Amino acid sequence: MICFIPISSLNSSIVTNHFFEVLQALKSVGFKIDLVLCDGHKINVKFFTELGSGFLEIYFMDSFESSKKILTMFDPVHLFKNFYHNFERKK
Repeated sequence: MICFIPISSLNSSIVTNHFFEVLQALKSVGFKIDLVLCDGHKINVKFFTELGSGFLEIYFMDSFESSKKILTMFDPVHLFKNFYHNFERKK
C-alpha cells in the first residue's frame, strides 16, 4: 500500500494517472517495481487493460525503463478463496 487518496468518483483513467505518479516517485527513490497487484474490481480490470494497450496482458512495458517488463496480477488470495469455495460446493 502506497497511499490513500480520497476520491468521490473513480474510473480507470484516474487510477492510471495516480499509478504513474506513484511509479515515478518510487523509481526516483530507488525502488525497482516488478509486479502490480490489484483486486478484480471492474475499474482495476480496465486499468490493467489500458496498461496492456487495449488487451488484458500479464505484463506491460515500464514507461520509465523501456526494456523492463512489469507483471500484472489480480489478488491471488481472493482468487484462491473463490476457487476453493467453488470446488467445495461441488463436492
